[in-house]
Amino acid sequence: MCIRDSVNVMEVPDILDWVRPGELLVTTMYPLHDDAAAIEDLVPRLAEKGLAGLAVTPLGYIDDFPRCMLDAANRLGFPLIELPPKVSFIDIIQPLTSAILKLQANELLQSQRILHQFIELVLGGGSYSDIAYVIAQVVQCSVSIVDRFRRVLGNGFLIGHTQVQRKFIKAEGNDDSYLNDLYKPELVKVLPGSEAKCMRVVGPDGPIDHIVCPVTVSSMTLGEIILWGPLSYPLQFTDLIAIEHGSTVVALKMMEMRSTGEVEQRFRNEILEVLLSGQPNAGERATRLSHDLGSRLNPPFTVIVVKPDLPSGTLPTQAESTEQNNIDSSLHLAKRYIRHIEPEASFWHHGPRLVVFFPLQPNRLSGAKAFLVQELRKVCERIGAENDPYTVSMGISSLVSDLAKFRQAYECAEQSIEIGRAFQERYSSLVTHYEDLG
Repeated sequence: MCIRDSVNVMEVPDILDWVRPGELLVTTMYPLHDDAAAIEDLVPRLAEKGLAGLAVTPLGYIDDFPRCMLDAANRLGFPLIELPPKVSFIDIIQPLTSAILKLQANELLQSQRILHQFIELVLGGGSYSDIAYVIAQVVQCSVSIVDRFRRVLGNGFLIGHTQVQRKFIKAEGNDDSYLNDLYKPELVKVLPGSEAKCMRVVGPDGPIDHIVCPVTVSSMTLGEIILWGPLSYPLQFTDLIAIEHGSTVVALKMMEMRSTGEVEQRFRNEILEVLLSGQPNAGERATRLSHDLGSRLNPPFTVIVVKPDLPSGTLPTQAESTEQNNIDSSLHLAKRYIRHIEPEASFWHHGPRLVVFFPLQPNRLSGAKAFLVQELRKVCERIGAENDPYTVSMGISSLVSDLAKFRQAYECAEQSIEIGRAFQERYSSLVTHYEDLG
């Protein structure tokens, strides 16, 4: 029995409207002494409400505990306590309330200690892995922090403990890691008093229960904290506090990284604006700007435009306000899988579309068209399978050997999508090469 909240007294028959999880309920059974049906339902309904237990003075208004109450308590593991006949309620309530207050004061101190540890870590420039490690030390299990695109931002683990998360994480060539296709969790239960959920995933060695806590800001979900277990239920107070404070700190760091990413994206978009300007020195200036950002724009290349397959008649502005998260996920998947094909590709977000500078290596010049169409169709099919119904279509320009012709290549890629959709019977997951337009 764990009394986390308070002690309550049953003075009315409809006591369920007045109790809260974690309470110990004390009663003489007077409100129900002549209602056999209510007595039979009492223990199951209190257990369902999450009460800590029921303490009764049975000789006051009933001769003994009814067999139905004893059977229900044993079946549900619900504490049923018999008090001495002449004990006063104040003799029960006062010492228990004092003990509860001491427990809550101790929990508050633990919460402050954990929060202080997180604050010091963040102020010191700690990484996602550092945050995950602090949580792992408290909950005593491996921890992963992922963003809303299933990208693993950091891992924390304990030396000597089995790192079950390795079976569900795939490293990719650009130093990023993602949850792999094996990770298909199913809900087991929602943890009471928390946004965290107990999930189950089937791995190579059988089912694995774990806890997933969303990282949210307002109504926007930025990612998740995954506690890989094994964990015992119910969770300890310190475990819940570590998850709660960790989620807050991760949200702050994600918002910081998001702001930084938006600034970087504006600089990157300046390169695209220069390339689309058509100015005589556009190629030279774009090359210099991209070099400053650590990327290269080396011809020969082709331009790929990726556009979400919005329902007919839907304006991009409407989609941004209602379904932008799902559209962003599809564009992120496109960027991720195109980078698999060519790690040196450069990407820009241009309105509701993704623009790709796809350099072609010398060994791929022969048969480049067939290769690209085949590989990009695989990408579209994969996005459709993973984020249905938010599919994308792609247009591919002809091979270009001069950066000054980027604007022309971009327009050809745009036309490939629009004319390709007009020619095809289906609207979604299309890949059209400019040279196939006729």
